Amino acid sequence: MLHIGCVSTKDESELSEMDSVMIDVFVDVNLINARTELGFGTGDIPFDSILSYHGLSPDEYTDRIEFYSKHPDTYLAVLNEVNNQMAQESRSVSGF
Repeated sequence: MLHIGCVSTKDESELSEMDSVMIDVFVDVNLINARTELGFGTGDIPFDSILSYHGLSPDEYTDRIEFYSKHPDTYLAVLNEVNNQMAQESRSVSGF
């Protein structure tokens, strides 16, 4: 599993509720992809289903991605939290 460190001047505690939802979406996509690559589960889950599960429409997702393109510090803080959660998942699976 690849862990990429991100540097942000924005504190993760400053993230909005929408950012928290996006973190959950990004984590779920990463976990689904990892399970698929390892031969567990399927990669046939439509992206819109993942968004719907988290209460997002495709337009809301697109709008937020556009927001991140204009606010890279927020995006980096989101990615930092995604990396933190993925590291926790990795530790829980490996037992460390």
